[in-house]
Amino acid sequence: MKSVTYKSLTLSALFASGVFLPTFASSEDLSIDTSRTFSSGASHLCVLDEDQQAVCWGSSGSVGTPDDPFVKVAGGGRQSIGLNAAGTPSCWGNYKELCPSDQTFIDVDAGYYHACGIDTAGALVCWGDTGNENAVAELFNPPQGEYVYVTNGWFHACALTAQGGVDCWGEDTRSKLDVPEGVVFTQISAGREFTCGLDTDQAMHCWGEPRNDRGQAQALEGRFQQISAGYFHYCALTLDNQVLCRGRVFDEPSGPLQSPADPTAAPEGAFSALPAKLGYAHSCAIETDTNDVVCWGADYGGQQSDLPEVNAQYP
Repeated sequence: MKSVTYKSLTLSALFASGVFLPTFASSEDLSIDTSRTFSSGASHLCVLDEDQQAVCWGSSGSVGTPDDPFVKVAGGGRQSIGLNAAGTPSCWGNYKELCPSDQTFIDVDAGYYHACGIDTAGALVCWGDTGNENAVAELFNPPQGEYVYVTNGWFHACALTAQGGVDCWGEDTRSKLDVPEGVVFTQISAGREFTCGLDTDQAMHCWGEPRNDRGQAQALEGRFQQISAGYFHYCALTLDNQVLCRGRVFDEPSGPLQSPADPTAAPEGAFSALPAKLGYAHSCAIETDTNDVVCWGADYGGQQSDLPEVNAQYP
């Protein structure tokens, strides 16, 4: 496996360096993770480098990456989105012509046929291929309210409020809109037909009923630093920096896969971060000691083997 080195840059570090992006104050004693310096699409990944530029590799959504500096980067399906310090989005890959570059956002995320952002008033805005027979109309009619983080699945999406509430919308099937009641969330990540999140005690919660169910809508026991969902699997970072994954293992070629792949077979070692989302059948994590990006699972788009030769390390 090849690797690329980078160091995560948080929003607080950006503020300290004079970069401003509108945001909201969270409830007292509630720390919500809204960082996006690393994210996957179906068969590609993007990371912000030392110059705050998006470095992408793999196929589809890695093509045509802008040279502009960003404070957040998001991937999904065959598309990617970067958000600059002023809150203006740039899009590449599929549906780039639909990018709302005349609006400003505090957060953005890409799905498969759609994308959603949170504008500077905290309102949800969604766009995409509304004429595609596979894209349900409900995706483009998000709930009203004030939100700080949004995550997109295949036919559904979920958003997190500053108070730790979660609202989901889109295709109302397979229980993927049935958010657990009475839970205060600090993180959420949507897979194809499920969503997982962490609460204030760092315990995991998952909901939905995925096709080819391999337990990816079943939460792991324990406490975790981070949760990241893929199309058919998820991975979680434990408090002692280990990566645990659950979900579908591809024992033979399926869909775009040209060979068997196991995105749940996390390597041994200590890790410091996961992407905001995982891929169709690949997973990645950042090694603690080296800051190397390590990936496993499918490699049909070069998402595991074609990591760029770039010094993607923040000063």
